[in-house]
Amino acid sequence: MKRAILVSSLAFVVFVMLVIMGCDVKMSPIESEDRAKKFAGEWKNEDPNADNITQIKIEVNSDSISIRAWGKCLPADCDWGVNTIDVSDADDEILSITWDQGFAIVTQEISLTDQRKLKVNTHNHFVDNSGRPDFDRVELFVKQ
Repeated sequence: MKRAILVSSLAFVVFVMLVIMGCDVKMSPIESEDRAKKFAGEWKNEDPNADNITQIKIEVNSDSISIRAWGKCLPADCDWGVNTIDVSDADDEILSITWDQGFAIVTQEISLTDQRKLKVNTHNHFVDNSGRPDFDRVELFVKQ
């Protein structure tokens, strides 16, 4: 019994030392998939007058996360297409994606708030020589 406690204590100390030293402690694929599933669903911008992203759909498979976004366009919203990332990207509870729209590179960090809303931090970097300044935006989405 004492030996089992000693081994458990030693394993815990090694784990803490690895974290302090900045070593990556990888989660199992099942743990990664469970974290990723928290993001799954269809999300709508909580601002009905949003002029950027109007909705996001997130699907989780055993090894990947598919993210589809729609931007505000008239007469119908513009489909940005699908961006796929590894399921382990959810391990830190933030999904990081990049969209190449030709005229702009859009990077996003997607997280969940305490109120179970999807928080999307977006950085737009224009590459089309238009002279438009880069900008950042934070938007909240509610699950449908």
